[in-house]
Amino acid sequence: MLFKYVLFNFSPFLKRVFFFDSTLYQIFTYLPIFLLLSRKVSTKSIIFLIVVSCFSAMYYMVTNNIGIISVLFIFVLLVFKPVFKEIEFDSFFRKFLVFFLVSFAYGAYQKVYGYLPFEMIWIRAGVGAVNEAGYFVNDGIRPFSFYAGIPEFAFVCSIFGYWSFQRKQHLLCLVFFLMLFYIGSRGIIVSTFIAFLTMFILQKKFFGFRAVFVAFTLNIICYLMIFFAFPIFIKPLLVDAGRVAVFGTFNARVEMALELYSQFQFDYFWFGYDAFQATTDNMYINLFVNYGIFGFIGIFLLFKFFSFDKKSAFFVSSMVGYSLYADTFNSIFLLLNFAVCVFSYEKNNSCK
Repeated sequence: MLFKYVLFNFSPFLKRVFFFDSTLYQIFTYLPIFLLLSRKVSTKSIIFLIVVSCFSAMYYMVTNNIGIISVLFIFVLLVFKPVFKEIEFDSFFRKFLVFFLVSFAYGAYQKVYGYLPFEMIWIRAGVGAVNEAGYFVNDGIRPFSFYAGIPEFAFVCSIFGYWSFQRKQHLLCLVFFLMLFYIGSRGIIVSTFIAFLTMFILQKKFFGFRAVFVAFTLNIICYLMIFFAFPIFIKPLLVDAGRVAVFGTFNARVEMALELYSQFQFDYFWFGYDAFQATTDNMYINLFVNYGIFGFIGIFLLFKFFSFDKKSAFFVSSMVGYSLYADTFNSIFLLLNFAVCVFSYEKNNSCK
């Protein structure tokens, strides 16, 4: 499984060479899913996937919204839950650490020297999720290394933050946190910090699903504080031409929310408002805009598949928090890393 996992995370780098053909590019985007094929599958999850797929097909016939397919990624991964449950978390990521360090070194290379020529052509070709405008506005390069994007790169880094902390290697844990700042994904920094707070500092008061709920509540509070404070206190301090002011942080998010609010009608509550084209950078708003209340129902149904030992609760807490800052469900690569963390087991009983 380790080799498949490495290849899965490395495949986004390989597919960049197919920038010249959008069809080939899309084929190589979804091809890594076949690496998961195994005789060991969850029958319960297969039945659940069939039900969700049937509902998705009916939803598509009513709304003509093909984007519903992207929501099925997480349900496909649930089918292979037995494969993930055979992974011992500590030893698996101890071996994967070599790949991560190499990938971080390449990310540092991107940050210092820029993207390779073929990567620049790939970005400008417009076949991927990364767009030139969002990455080249005066303030340099944002590294994503071999991964599908910055969210995937940052999430893998947060995995090693937890991994090193559980091994009581606190200095190494600090190094991984500093790496998160270097990568530049602010949302995962906030959600990971809150996950650490609830799982380790407040562990005597909150545990299991209750800890996840508390972590999500703290993330909501933090998100809203930044959301309402940004236009008043932060935005005036930003340089207008900088990427942060134009695309990043909360400028675009605040404007998007105001635009969505101005166009909202009660009918959108049921089937969403797929005519709204603005980028949300928020998984919950994205689900609501595209699928209405049914998007949230799908999220709640997922929780019945999770166990809530400390490790699983930590990564569920981190993901539900990070989803406030990124469209997490649109990335099969991010979801695979999440599934490995949540469904794998740990020999160390202190983790439970």
